[in-house]
Amino acid sequence: MKKPVAMLIVAVCFAWSAPAKAEEGPFEKLGAVCGEQIESLCPGVAIGKGRILACLEKNQDKLSKECNDARVNAKKQFEEQEPAD
Repeated sequence: MKKPVAMLIVAVCFAWSAPAKAEEGPFEKLGAVCGEQIESLCPGVAIGKGRILACLEKNQDKLSKECNDARVNAKKQFEEQEPAD
């Protein structure tokens, strides 16, 4: 009787510790697709307040098509989140 309970506890602990498979948003996709390009084109640029997006926009002629597409999608999302002044 103790073995099934122990197996259930292990299964529950494993389920809690496994990373949740959430949908990938535009910023996660940007990091996944453009990571190397961000490192090479935007060294030292701090993350936040659209600085990475601005750097990528300045260098858009050097981006892969996939990275540029991810940049455009992330920029749209960023602009939707920004409070209007």
